[in-house]
Amino acid sequence: MRHLILLILCFSILDASAQQAFQNKKGGYQIIVPERWTVEPEDEITSVYAPDEEEMDTWKEKLEISLTDANDLNLEDAFNFYIQDDLPTMYNGLKIVRQGEEVINGLDTKWVLFSFSGSGTLGTTEVSFTLYNLFYLVLKNNKLYMLNGIAEKDYYQKLESDYLKIVRSFQVTK
Repeated sequence: MRHLILLILCFSILDASAQQAFQNKKGGYQIIVPERWTVEPEDEITSVYAPDEEEMDTWKEKLEISLTDANDLNLEDAFNFYIQDDLPTMYNGLKIVRQGEEVINGLDTKWVLFSFSGSGTLGTTEVSFTLYNLFYLVLKNNKLYMLNGIAEKDYYQKLESDYLKIVRSFQVTK
């Protein structure tokens, strides 16, 4: 039994060393970033990009963290505004896949996984796509923190666990 505990501890240490901590001081939050993911901060916004899939990568999958004033809204009202008004106007044909609530590092959150479709030009070829977006909303100190993980529908399952690792590591630092 002692050997099994030591083995589990060693794997946990190896897994933790493959990740990096990132703190956005201006935004007042920190996250843990999976190995091979790239962090690009800009002011209060942080974009965390999935590893490049080279020529197979037609969409740049990422998780983005942004924030805005809550204007004294509570979490429930803010979340309802986003999923009923704001997101459907931005994403044509938005369909909710699932939604829920979760406590992350002592913070109440509400989340939704939704899909939407669109079309565009890739090089000279017209393409259609369906994307999945994992949207978490956190309220702390009258600030709304929005965590958005977006990927092509067929690639989302591969990235979901990394998106959730980033989201579940989220902490407000100020």
